[in-house]
Amino acid sequence: MHRLLKYLIPLVIVAQVLHAGGFALSGVGARALSLGGAFRAVANDWSCVFWNPAGLSHLEETGIALNALGIRPQSSFEPNTGILGYDGPYSLREKVYASPQNFYIPSFVYVTPFEIAGSRVAVSFVVPFGLGSKWDLYDFPLGFYNTTDPSFHIPSYEKYDWQSNLSVYNIFLSYGKAFGNLRVGISGGATRTSIMLRKINLLDPAKIDPSAVSLPIQYRLFPIDTKIEGTGWGFGGIVGVIWDLSDKFHLGASARLYSSVSLEGTADLTLYFPYNDYLLSQMSPEAQFMFNGSTASGEGTFKTTLDLPWNAGAGLSYNPIDQLTLALDVDWTRWFTMDRLGVDFENLILKVNGTIPLDTVKTDTLELLWKNTYRVSFGTEYRMNPYLAFRAGLYWDQSPVPNNTITVLIPDPGDKYSINLGLGYTWKNLEFNLNYEYILPSSRNVAKAEDYSYESSYLAGKYSMLVNALGLNVNLKF
Repeated sequence: MHRLLKYLIPLVIVAQVLHAGGFALSGVGARALSLGGAFRAVANDWSCVFWNPAGLSHLEETGIALNALGIRPQSSFEPNTGILGYDGPYSLREKVYASPQNFYIPSFVYVTPFEIAGSRVAVSFVVPFGLGSKWDLYDFPLGFYNTTDPSFHIPSYEKYDWQSNLSVYNIFLSYGKAFGNLRVGISGGATRTSIMLRKINLLDPAKIDPSAVSLPIQYRLFPIDTKIEGTGWGFGGIVGVIWDLSDKFHLGASARLYSSVSLEGTADLTLYFPYNDYLLSQMSPEAQFMFNGSTASGEGTFKTTLDLPWNAGAGLSYNPIDQLTLALDVDWTRWFTMDRLGVDFENLILKVNGTIPLDTVKTDTLELLWKNTYRVSFGTEYRMNPYLAFRAGLYWDQSPVPNNTITVLIPDPGDKYSINLGLGYTWKNLEFNLNYEYILPSSRNVAKAEDYSYESSYLAGKYSMLVNALGLNVNLKF
């Protein structure tokens, strides 16, 4: 058994470490999101520090902006893995729903005129990446614990056995200046990344001991609760330009760049052994823990490097009349940097009942194989009067995750189509902006390949999701 665990643990501990497909948020700012994110050429409020810092040069007053975005995804998964514990004759289920969760995303910006004419600076806190999920996905197969021992209690087990939570925070200083009809801007600063990932991996004892193939089917795969949690710092920056072709036409372009983030944190693992009275009676005393319902657990630390995706795009805005703005954006995200993730472990020793050291986990590599994506956004704003504005926007966003890496940690069922509606109201030196976003239901049916097994890097089945989001922004100018 020691040899089995020595072979197994380096594989299972990093399985699915970061299959959080498409974890970029829709953007920053209630007004910009109301335009579907078509804001690179508009860029005339505080959120330009994210979309295009060149827009800072035309902000004439000192201001403070507070923004709150609430997101409620609704996801489901119909497993078709053929794996006991997920689906099959011993734990048949038709559809699993993610635990309902609300995500609250804050933003803060302070903008002020600079001493040099035509220049502006801003300090901002925004969240460009985030979200996560919680799933009660795995169940012990029927008969996994089969004993007449009245003193035995099933070990405690996490209800939500597949979980993810990823956030990236930008703390940037921005600068913008106009040179005639050309405006330029730059933002830069620190990024803080936090990550928590939890899933069930599976152990087949027959990989090491061929005689295990004769075990009853419910004992052919043992569940391993695997969890990592860590944080890290990096750097990021945004460069942008806006060319004012005329009073009505404006062209804008910007790019967001990030350094690699060095993540450090903790890794925890619990392996659950079944209980079977007959099989227990056939085992030698030193190997009885395999069938007496015991657990093997360990904790340690890990290090890894995460490459956040770069993004670049361009947009056009047009004002056919003073009250009306039309905007179009096309951007590209460099997701292919998420091709693999290497994880280095330190002091991760697995123990049975807290006393018997079995092995130490060293390192492993995870294949991700994400692809680059495009997004197209369109938005319009109509100002009824100096106080009231109505907005609407649409966008189409590709999914970066291929079928052979998708899981439920952050389900990405396919390309996204979003409808946005917004309202703006100005009262004296206060401005209020409201946005509602609805990402249309989408689904993806991932079939099993011929060589599909419990070791495959994806979960076969049907993924479905829709998203509702509400954003509120308050701007104070003085």
